[in-house]
Amino acid sequence: MPTTKSLTIQNERNLQRAIKYILNPEKTMGQTLTSGYKINYVNNADFEMKLTRKMARLVLGQSNKKSDQEVVARHIIQSFDPNDNLTPEEIHEIGRQTVLELTGGNHEFVIATHVDQDHYHNHIIFNATSSVDLKKFRWQKGTTNLLRNISDKIADYHGAMILDAPKRTSHAKYEKYKRENNYRQILKERLDFLLRHSINFEDFKQKAHALNIQVDEHHKSKDYGQVINYQLTDLPQQRPARDYTLNKKSRKYSFDKLVERFENNHIEGVYHVEQIKQAFQDEHQKIEKEPDLEFVIQPWQIEKDTMNAIYVRVEYGRYEEGVIKIPDYKLDKLEDGSYKAYFKNKDSFYFINDEANKSKFLKGAVLSKILSGESGTILQRKNSAIQNVREMVAALNLISERQVNGEKAVEVLGQKFMDDVEQIKQALQNLDAHILKQNEQLKYENPTEENKLKIKALQLERKDLQAQYQKVIKKMKTYDAGQEIVQEKLKEKEINKEKTQDIPL
Repeated sequence: MPTTKSLTIQNERNLQRAIKYILNPEKTMGQTLTSGYKINYVNNADFEMKLTRKMARLVLGQSNKKSDQEVVARHIIQSFDPNDNLTPEEIHEIGRQTVLELTGGNHEFVIATHVDQDHYHNHIIFNATSSVDLKKFRWQKGTTNLLRNISDKIADYHGAMILDAPKRTSHAKYEKYKRENNYRQILKERLDFLLRHSINFEDFKQKAHALNIQVDEHHKSKDYGQVINYQLTDLPQQRPARDYTLNKKSRKYSFDKLVERFENNHIEGVYHVEQIKQAFQDEHQKIEKEPDLEFVIQPWQIEKDTMNAIYVRVEYGRYEEGVIKIPDYKLDKLEDGSYKAYFKNKDSFYFINDEANKSKFLKGAVLSKILSGESGTILQRKNSAIQNVREMVAALNLISERQVNGEKAVEVLGQKFMDDVEQIKQALQNLDAHILKQNEQLKYENPTEENKLKIKALQLERKDLQAQYQKVIKKMKTYDAGQEIVQEKLKEKEINKEKTQDIPL
């Protein structure tokens, strides 16, 4: 996967220098590996971006920052491993798609692929000012994470052009690898058990021997003082592990920490040395038997199948749609082309929302329910769907006004709201396309007062449409909350009815 790095560009002079640097013909095969988006001439990109910012100032007003402090552009460096086996043209296209998805296609940019070093890399510079709403791109806390995940997804897509390519690994291979090679994890599991079942250091050493751990406390380190070396004798661990490498933060396996811990153990609460091996095996097997969240992902659910992962398009709630990457070590491929997935409740998966600013991490417990179909739609948390009593009352009133309930309410109200959402979304898309075209034309002219008023009118229309969209979404959430209440009441009514029938006459 490529690595990504982002830089800010402040003031016009630095932008001019940066664009000149990335377009260097000696690095870009005579500028054959350069291109622009909403830019007519890449060597003039800094000027064209400047015109957009000028128009923004005329419409939205002057920035409150000094000219040499304002972020005028963002510079992304996307570097690829030489072993990726991608052509310069493919790398260039990966960069172009990455920035388009990150910015939603609303910002001008220029991209150059440098091939003068062992590792090919993209330089992408995009205007911080949007060509649509003329506002600044907000680089927030999660934007770096979002950029990396978008970059990984698109790069993985391009690296997966070989049909029916086998996965680099699988859940079965990964678990086998952990058992055979993850010596540190195995060692720590055994040591943690011994920490709870030893009463002094000598007792600890005897029991460690029973669990096939060699303990050598006769070592010193310049930085850490007395050091204990641990080595598994029943597995081919080549080098002993020093205590500070197993736990750097608190050195819980150091001599002093061990003695400190043993003082809190009581002889009646620990296993004898003769019992220790069987007791550990029993506990280990119990942990191993704790089931993963196991379910099957069908071929039709998979948007892209690559050597590293599968990408699945999911709907999160009623209002958010995007792509989830599930890495190969969480999967085993079945004969019919489907995949068996193995999740832990606390696993985290990155959800790349179609609206980039809403991307987030989803827990394994949530994602497994979405993918397995155990619950059709994942409802929003109650504290967001029903924020307070007034909203709950509004939800009930909304349904009672129509004198409908249950399934009929879905038909009467839900479809109307969904139609409204789709209608406004389409209107927003059409308006954005019109604004983009209009702004592209006007930025090259000396804006007249009439032009300024025209731009402002379009921006106000867009703002009003967005406000309407948010109102409809809020109504939808209120409606969903009401539906939840109605369904609960119907369920409660049904239960009471059954109880009444069970009462003997």
